Amino acid sequence: MAKILLNMITQRSIEEGIAMEIGKPSKEYFEACSLVEMNEDDIKALGITPNTNVKVTSESGEVI
Repeated sequence: MAKILLNMITQRSIEEGIAMEIGKPSKEYFEACSLVEMNEDDIKALGITPNTNVKVTSESGEVI
C-alpha cells in the first residue's frame, strides 16, 4: 500500500454544520465528516479511486 506525507488541514463544511443540527450521532453527520479531499496529483500517485477507503494517520491516532 502506497504512503505519502501530506499536510492535514481540518475544516467544517457546510454539510457538516447542517448535519450537526440533526445531531452528531446521525448518519448525515457521519457522512459529512467521513470525507477526505486531496490534490488530484496525490490521488493519482496513490492510485486512489472514487469512494475508496483510505487510512489517515496523525499524532492523535489513525482512522479509516
